[in-house]
This record gives sequence, C-alpha cells and structure tokens, in this order.
Amino acid sequence: MPGIVRGPGQENWDIAFGKDISMGERLHAEIRADMFNAFNHTQWTGVDTTIRHPVFSLGKSQADERDALFNLQPRLCSKSQF
Repeated sequence: MPGIVRGPGQENWDIAFGKDISMGERLHAEIRADMFNAFNHTQWTGVDTTIRHPVFSLGKSQADERDALFNLQPRLCSKSQF
C-alpha cells in the first residue's frame, strides 16, 4: 500500500539582509547578503514510504545544503536623480 505513510517534513529558511550606504553626494553602494536554507537543516528526499520494504522510512538522498550570496553594488548618481 504505497502512499499511506508521509515522509519527513521540510524546514527551509531563506534570509536576506541589505544596507544602502551613501558615500558623498553622488556615490552610493548597496551591500547585500542572501542565504538559502540559512540554518542548514537536512532536507531528506526520496524517503521510502512502503511499509513492507526493508529500508522503510530511510532517506535515500538529501536536498541542497546552505547557499550564501554576498553582493556589493556601487552606484554613481547624477544630481538630477535626487
């Protein structure tokens, strides 16, 4: 009877932090950090949910682990943009 047992749940947190910085009248920058699966919880995929199998309830593989992106974007603005 496949499908009568649920596999483990997923807990996936994506977080982003950003800051705009002014360095004078015309020079600005944005600093940004993005983290996907920020707390690095294991995400089991391919769990065997067939009760009669000897590997019942065991995870066969894992989803992607934590990924982080860091970005610094300088901007030069003209006076007409203010």
